[in-house]
Amino acid sequence: MSRAERMKRDLRYFLGADWKPDIKSMPVSVREYVAYIEEVSRERPICLLPYVYHNWMAILAGGQIIRRLATHGMSLPHGKGVSMFAFDGETRASLKRRFKDSVCSIKLDAETRKQVLDESTKVFVQNNSVIRMARMRISTLAQAKAICKCGTMLAGVVAGTIILIAGVAHIVIS
Repeated sequence: MSRAERMKRDLRYFLGADWKPDIKSMPVSVREYVAYIEEVSRERPICLLPYVYHNWMAILAGGQIIRRLATHGMSLPHGKGVSMFAFDGETRASLKRRFKDSVCSIKLDAETRKQVLDESTKVFVQNNSVIRMARMRISTLAQAKAICKCGTMLAGVVAGTIILIAGVAHIVIS
């Protein structure tokens, strides 16, 4: 299920062939998010579990919707810019079930379980914050339609997803 190469390919499609992970060029909210994840990885590595879980579930579920909408709304050539959301072989449903079963099989004491659940809430808030930021950066409907022919909300989600992927890529690829 490795996505690093696919992330790079998609980001290079959207951001140019010479794109390299560069956290300094990211929006402040993404830099803060990445710094926080790096802090969690140093201080409470088990609390990375919600980040992995939420992001994989999003890729396996909502990513398919984003892939279809982005492909059609942005008139993307087949497979360009959305390869991260494509899975060869095993079905998404099977991957989701297997991944969820693996996560649920991890034994945690009560305190660690609480920390992981608390972090899970933070993941949801942080991901939505980045997507909101992307939507705010797309200030007009005309600008949104130039990016994505289906309206401001979708353009924000697609832009937010690309920005999140770029932030995650900094951690995964660097």
